[in-house]
Amino acid sequence: MQTMHVSEYHKIAAFQARHWWFFGRKLFLQQFLTRYVSGRGAEILDVGCGTGEAMLFASRLGYPRVRGLDNAEVAISFCRKQGLLAVERGDAARLSYAAGTFDAVLCLDVLEHVRDDAAVLAEMWRVLRPGGCVFITVPAFRFLWSRHDEVLQHFRRYETADLLKLARAKPWRIRARSNFFFFIFPFVVVYRWLKRLDRRPRTSDLDLVPEPFNTALKAASLIEVLFVRIFGRLPFGTSLYIVLEKLP
Repeated sequence: MQTMHVSEYHKIAAFQARHWWFFGRKLFLQQFLTRYVSGRGAEILDVGCGTGEAMLFASRLGYPRVRGLDNAEVAISFCRKQGLLAVERGDAARLSYAAGTFDAVLCLDVLEHVRDDAAVLAEMWRVLRPGGCVFITVPAFRFLWSRHDEVLQHFRRYETADLLKLARAKPWRIRARSNFFFFIFPFVVVYRWLKRLDRRPRTSDLDLVPEPFNTALKAASLIEVLFVRIFGRLPFGTSLYIVLEKLP
């Protein structure tokens, strides 16, 4: 698993609580938890937990039994500073937990960081209880590959077909899937194309935008969640999610 530069963890920790991108992803995480994970007693694993934002969010929604795993010591340190003690350093492709330990697994923008994404998905299948679900988010569309992906140590971006192919390797039932960040998609396409002409030192695109734009982009994500509830999925967007249920 490739680890982001320490500076990127500091950047994420500094503004993820208010940044539109993380806000939008948490909306779909909330939809997953409320729809597919029942009860305060649910055991949840956050694979690649990063700075712990998803763990804190799940706890605030009434899911206190969340454990986190990450291979970066800086990520574990950020988690512990926030009072998240149920975290450990480890390899997502070699989870230390017994089979059938968890009711749900979160894998938020992690698979793109691992060389063998099939091995990670197989491990998540193993540690899930039958009927448990995994919620996976990944960056979408190979043609959007840019220096942003290189800085964040990505191996790949995903097409929907890539996730469906991965899901066929184990007895999974596909419960839901969709693109998201739909409304900003055309702007990102143009932005990424222009960035290819920029020869300045490489940095990720994770930066704060002026608050009026940040608020507008948050509102766009709220509309997207509503669209997905009504229509089932969005046809394109800069990210993808899939919900997979472990079959017996």
